[in-house]
Parts: sequence; structure tokens; C-alpha cells
Amino acid sequence: MSLLTHTDSGEDDELFQTMKRLYQFPTNDAAWETYIDPDQGEYGDDGDSGAGDDEPEDLTVYEYKPPESKPWESLGSELEIDDRIVKQSRELVTMKVKRQRKFFGAPVELKDRSSSDGRAFVDCTSTSAEEKNFQLFRDEMEQGVQAVKTFVTESAQTDWRFPTNAATQYEPREFDEETKKSHMQSELLQTVVDTAAPRFDLGLQHNEVLNAFTDDWEDLAVEDTTFGSKHDSYLKEYQSFTDLKNSKNKTVTCIDWHPTLKGVVAVSYGERCTLEERVENLSKIQVTPSLILIWSFSDPIQPQLILEAPDDICSFRFNPTDPSLVAGGCINGQVVLWDISQNEERLKRSKRAKITKANTMNTLPGYIDESSIVTPVVNYCAVSSIDQSHKNWVTDLQWVPDHIDINRQGQVLENHKASCVELVTSGCDGHVMFWDIRAPKGTAVLKAHENPLKVPNTFKYLDLMWKPIMRIPIHRTDGHGEHSPFVFSYCETQG
Repeated sequence: MSLLTHTDSGEDDELFQTMKRLYQFPTNDAAWETYIDPDQGEYGDDGDSGAGDDEPEDLTVYEYKPPESKPWESLGSELEIDDRIVKQSRELVTMKVKRQRKFFGAPVELKDRSSSDGRAFVDCTSTSAEEKNFQLFRDEMEQGVQAVKTFVTESAQTDWRFPTNAATQYEPREFDEETKKSHMQSELLQTVVDTAAPRFDLGLQHNEVLNAFTDDWEDLAVEDTTFGSKHDSYLKEYQSFTDLKNSKNKTVTCIDWHPTLKGVVAVSYGERCTLEERVENLSKIQVTPSLILIWSFSDPIQPQLILEAPDDICSFRFNPTDPSLVAGGCINGQVVLWDISQNEERLKRSKRAKITKANTMNTLPGYIDESSIVTPVVNYCAVSSIDQSHKNWVTDLQWVPDHIDINRQGQVLENHKASCVELVTSGCDGHVMFWDIRAPKGTAVLKAHENPLKVPNTFKYLDLMWKPIMRIPIHRTDGHGEHSPFVFSYCETQG
């Protein structure tokens, strides 16, 4: 039932009285149909209320005018429309789905799958021949795997027995007397003893000569450095070379073996003095000749050949492919070359001392060949320019291998002539230099001239004009100053 209320407190009010009469109707529609009269007005019998609200009807006729076109005025809406339009940015992907014929018409069972299991998706890949570089990138995922073996605590219970003292007594089994006698007289036992006896004797001899149980490391720790002691038997002096005239009171600066002749070794000597002593006695040192002595094991008293140098030699090497050529580095930084091809036959005499003794016995007194006794002296045939050489003493000198050729640009080429024609030197001035002994292009042919010292003209075109083809400074890693290389070595790598 609909209830209508009114907040006005006046009982004489017309609207209040009307509302009181509406309480008797069950619904609003029933009250509207019964109480309100459409001919008299809004309210039934008392149609006074609302009668004065009637307004005259508007009879004006309006004329239709079509709208006039106006120029377009952009307010930004076309940009929003363009953003909403889906435009094609790539070629459409053609997909082809294949299925075997036996599966056509087969019943299909569809099931629901939870998205949490990670398989609620279908992989679609392109099989188009045009898109050969197609790649399907997987989204970044955060996953963790714990690869730790599960720890299990287990225990085992065993019976512990008390320790007891136990002993077992037995007797060895032995042959009887007849069996022993038969084995001792058998031929098989005699053959085994005869076969093992020589080896047994050899082992006893080895034990007498060398004690296999000697601790060599313990002997090395013994502080017994006196010559001729019992601990000096491991390393003994085999041969010593001494020249009282040329090597007395001098120090050995470098040693090099002859590459082809066995038992021939070359030794360079220098003054035994400090830098201050060298400066004070400079005039005396300049007068003293600087030599390289070539020795042979057949004659340890007299050298086979003497090579003169402009200054003390710090390093020298024989040419590996042509042993008659010798290159050396001086203390003043110059590089020197010798040619000993004229005296190579003298070095090949392996037993010169015995030959001289035999010739002396078969020769009359006073008619001995002095050329076989006097050691020949070979002067250097070329020396580098002092301005283009090292500014300090040459620490090391090496010949470049015969199959390598280095040009002035530093490129490593192949040497088809298979001969060593280049050498490398390092000095205390912090430089590594490459030298070439070949004649420069356009060098004129030397004419014959007087040569009282019999110096070979092999490298006359290089004498005092020899310059390095390449100079490499060895800088420090911190950028201040240069290193002073003492020794260098090179190796070849395949590929």
C-alpha cells in the first residue's frame, strides 16, 4: 500500500486536505484514475487548482533552411583518428597448416587447461620461404633451479666386540730329504742359475760403482766448495784455454760455438775495469787491441785464429748458413763484420798439435815452417756508422733465420735464397735494430787497390756507411723513459 505524507502542519490547507483523502487508495495509479478529472483540471471536483496555468498555443510556422557549408577548421581530432587506425607495417604472414589424411573426420576432444601450468599457449612459426631470417624470441623469464642433493640422516647400529689377544702357531711345510736332493740335481735349476748369474754379477758391479740410494739433493746442500773435494766429482773441468799474451787480466764477454766444426769455440775478451777506470785509462785502453780468440780442443795452449775489433766486443755470433762470416757488437755501440774464409782451412785441422810435432821431427833445425806456429790475425772488413749505431754497448746479437726476410717497412717476407743476410742487435740505449749485410741497390763495383793488411773486400761497401734498416725503441709501460734490453730471443709459430 502506498503511503503519502506531507510536512505542512496546517489542517485548513487545501493541499493537505487533498492528501488526506488519498490515503484510502491502495496505489497511486488508482488514486490518479479515481480522484483526478481530466475535463476539470488536475484535481477532481475542485478543479480550481491548475486552471489558471493554461497557456495559449503557439501557432507560428517555421520555414526550413538547409545548412550552409563552411571551411574545415582543424581542432586536432584527425590526429586522434590516425592513431586509432591500424596500418600495415609489414607483409602479411602466410601460414600453412598441414594434417595427415587419416586424421580427417577424427573426433576432437577439447579440454580446459589452467594457465598456471605454463602450457596454455600454441607456438606459431613462419614456414614462408621468403622469410629466411625469421626468429622467434622468447620473453625473459625468471626461473630458479636448486641442484642440491637431498640430505638424509641415517644411522646404523652394530655389535661391538671386546678386543682379545689371539695367537696362531704353525709349522712351515718343507720338502723331505729325497725331494730336496732331486731338485738340487735337476738340470732345470742349473739352467736357471746359469742364466741369472751374469745379471746378478752386473747388478753387484753397479752397486759398487754407484750407490743407487744416494740422496743427491742432500749432497747439494753441503757447503763444501773447495776445489778437489769429494763433493766436486759431479762437475769437473774438462778443458781450459789460456793465452798469456792476449787474455791475461781480461774478462770473458761472450762465447759462441762454430756451427759446423766440432770442437771449435770462439771467445771474446774485454777489459776488467769499471766505467770510472775506463774513463781514466782511456788512452791506454785504446792502444790495447780488442780481440776474439778462436780455440780448438786439439790445442788448448795456442788459439787457432785471432779477430781484431775496433773496441771491446760484448756479443758476437757465427753466421749459421755461412760460418766464415762473424758479426759482433762493440761496447761503443758499433756493429762489426769479419770474413774468415781465407783461414777456414786452418780451423778444419782437428789435430793440429800432432801434425806440428810430426813436421818438426822430420824437418832440419832452423827450417821449421813458422806459418804453422804463428797464429794469423784477421782484421774486420766492415764497421757500422758511429752516428747510426747504438748509443751504448750492444747487449745481444742474433742472426735472422735463413727463411725470413724483413724489409724496411717491418714486413716479414719469405727468403727464397735460404741464407742468413740480416741480424738483430739490442743495446743499453733502449733500441732494437735490424741490419742487412747485402749491398744496396746501385752500389758501384769496387776496383782493385793496394791492401797491405790483406783485409777482405767482402763488405767494403758497408764500411763506415752501414746503417740499420729498422730501429725499434723499447718504451716503458708507464710512458717515461725506455727499457735497456740485455738478451732477446724469437720463436716461430705455425699458422
